[in-house]
Amino acid sequence: MRDKEPFDEQPPVPELTQAETGYDRQDPKIPLILGLTVATVVGLVAVILGVQAYFDRVRDEQVYQEELKPVPEDLRTLRSSEDAALTTYKVLDAKAGVVRIPVSRAMELIAKEAAEGKLQYAQKEYPVKPANGPAVGTAAQDTKGGNSTATPKS
Repeated sequence: MRDKEPFDEQPPVPELTQAETGYDRQDPKIPLILGLTVATVVGLVAVILGVQAYFDRVRDEQVYQEELKPVPEDLRTLRSSEDAALTTYKVLDAKAGVVRIPVSRAMELIAKEAAEGKLQYAQKEYPVKPANGPAVGTAAQDTKGGNSTATPKS
């Protein structure tokens, strides 16, 4: 026979009673579980309604501040003077023949001139400067920086 090793020996197992090895024999506490469930649902509904009320109040304040707040008198005066300048005719300089016309009429005149091909832009043409040196007949050189004021014709 072989010698007994320390691992072969097992401590004696105490005898267990049926209550220690069985299961919980008590019924679940239904009223407690039901009460906690109802309290949780009521709490969640209260939190949701509170957050919604807060959101509505903050949104209403923002709408009032951005859209419904009364416009100050000086801002109303400024806007009316700007509207008048953009929508009325006025003689600015009778001797020079300078008049102000409404923006809508100016847009109509520009569209008409463009359709007829009469649209002219006040611009001065400059010859293109070659990459290896100055072009003949270029615009005057800037005396301070030496940069040419010529721009390519587009």
